[in-house]
Amino acid sequence: MKKLLLIAVVAAVTLVAGCSNSKKADVDDENVAVKTTGDSISMYLGTLYGAQMVQMADSTLNKTEFIDGMKTALNTASMDSLQKMGMALSQQAQAATGAEKDKLQSRLGGMGMAAQYMLPAIEGMKAQFKIELNKAVLLKYFKEAMTADLPSGPPADKPVDTKAAEEALDKIMNRFSPMPGNNAVDTKAAEENAKAGAAYIEKEMKADKSLKKTASGLVYKVIKKGVGAKPTKDQTAMVKYEGRHIDGSVFDDGQGQVQEFPVSRVVPGFSEGLMLMSPGAKYRFYIPGNLGYGERGTGAGGPIGPNETLVFDVELVGIK
Repeated sequence: MKKLLLIAVVAAVTLVAGCSNSKKADVDDENVAVKTTGDSISMYLGTLYGAQMVQMADSTLNKTEFIDGMKTALNTASMDSLQKMGMALSQQAQAATGAEKDKLQSRLGGMGMAAQYMLPAIEGMKAQFKIELNKAVLLKYFKEAMTADLPSGPPADKPVDTKAAEEALDKIMNRFSPMPGNNAVDTKAAEENAKAGAAYIEKEMKADKSLKKTASGLVYKVIKKGVGAKPTKDQTAMVKYEGRHIDGSVFDDGQGQVQEFPVSRVVPGFSEGLMLMSPGAKYRFYIPGNLGYGERGTGAGGPIGPNETLVFDVELVGIK
């Protein structure tokens, strides 16, 4: 999950519509050219996804297998088919050992990344903005950003500078506004989730008097204090985190690795919470829907419902 960063970059400007209707496409064209607006967005998103993968990868990652897994997902006609393949591959990985296990897990990781981030972004851009993203361009620039030498092994020592890609993507997306008729909100679900979230937070605050509430409505608990300066909106936070629904189920755990997020590019409640912390601190955030993913959540088929309250356990490892 890189859900917080990626959704901040992508889902804030797209209506994530799921990938059940994704069409099969050839994504192996290394010579594909960037010609259209959709191609440009695909290039910048691929760069951002790839650079992020560099941050989360370790020495067990087989990059060739990871890329092949992404190709498989991008070329698969339906989510049902992809889920079946993923389950079969997961069983194989559990039974395997050593290098073979690393290969299978890497392939599975590539499939998962494409399914969770790339396919919803493709469908969302088409649904809300009538823009066709180019899978071949997306994959090409993902590979370029991920590492200079693709075969296998640890990621590149020098991650790609994503600032230019982020600025270019923002400039493109600022030209568009949501398409009429594609911006519908599930009002009933939004109201129900808001009420359930408010009741949950009220119950938690009554049970734990150490919880604090900010003027915006963010509720947080200091589990461990940190030392030093707090991050600003212009900085990047290095964090470990786990995100849960109010029923306790985990929707994102960052794969247990340190993730890097520009403080200004995560949901408002998470951003506000980060700026309360010093390096070494561990906090728990209770983020109501209006400070999270809002009344649209992460869209149809996404992991987060409209106005859903989220709970995050966050450790601030460092600041850049």
